Amino acid sequence: MIYVDAMRPCKPNKNWRHTESCHLTTDGDIAELHDFAEKLQLERSWFQDGRHPHYDLTVAKRLAAVRLGANEDRPMKTIRRKSLLYESKVSYADYALNHVLGCSHGCLYPCYAFLEKKRFGVIKDYDDWRNPRIVENALELLEKDLQRIGPENIKDVHMCFTTDPFMYDPAIKGNNHQIQDMTMAILKRLAEANVQVTTLTKWLCPPGLKDISDQNWYGITAVSLRKEFQEKYEPYAAPIDRRIEMLRWQHENGLKTWVSMEPFPTPNIEALVYGSARRLLDSISFVDRIVFGPWNYSEKVKEFCYPLGTPKKQVRDDDNRTRYEAFYEDVATGVRQFCKAESIEFYDKRGD
Repeated sequence: MIYVDAMRPCKPNKNWRHTESCHLTTDGDIAELHDFAEKLQLERSWFQDGRHPHYDLTVAKRLAAVRLGANEDRPMKTIRRKSLLYESKVSYADYALNHVLGCSHGCLYPCYAFLEKKRFGVIKDYDDWRNPRIVENALELLEKDLQRIGPENIKDVHMCFTTDPFMYDPAIKGNNHQIQDMTMAILKRLAEANVQVTTLTKWLCPPGLKDISDQNWYGITAVSLRKEFQEKYEPYAAPIDRRIEMLRWQHENGLKTWVSMEPFPTPNIEALVYGSARRLLDSISFVDRIVFGPWNYSEKVKEFCYPLGTPKKQVRDDDNRTRYEAFYEDVATGVRQFCKAESIEFYDKRGD
């Protein structure tokens, strides 16, 4: 079959003068792709061979391709695993599961999950990471794990630490229905077993969650309200205002809600972090839980000197007021005090 993915920003060059492009691809014979490209009046010399054979399309050509029968929702690649549930090492989650490998959101903090999978050769590169694979035997594994562990021995299950349970699909500019369907099936099975679940997403949850269970916790990642921050570090996630709006709706409809303020940036990464932190807290004051965590896996954090403006050469290892850890201690104290005043549960991941 022939597929087109979503339009994405790109830099014009001598061979491509446009600021957006998408790919025309196939999961079948390349000859089929060439025949379809000919119908679009694409020159054979424009074909790009390699690991992802494709033709680049403009907006107009993409629309023409869809009219000619190209599919916008490509079946996901799948993988199989030997187990699904595993014991978590953080204080607010007993067990966890990851029913997808990869994440289309492509966060650039950098993302520890991406770094880990790339380091061990599970994925090849950033593009490979943004092309997620679903665990096709996830429900089968969940059933076996529930029998092995016993639902009565599971306090709760977190979804997910290394992927997103309600992931964005760039091909349709909305929720990835295949991942969403698997997530909903897992939520229903855990509800039947009377196991509480926490979910964390940077996209938007579907309706109907309360019909599954009113004991689950539904959360979003939120570390900055600034559009410029999101464009740089969360390029394919839902806009932060839409995430918060969705969470507020869930709260107003009786669901338990929470926010992960992780990875929280130091001021040399996000210059307006001081003022924006308070505005962020005010915008999520309705939630039931806030989890705070630092920005990791970046040398920029270690380069930050505290108080702001302290020359690096003056930093002493025994001076807590000039190390980046002191910045996080002060921010965490502020978040903790805010949560206490608003009767919100607070977790500090630095203690895990």
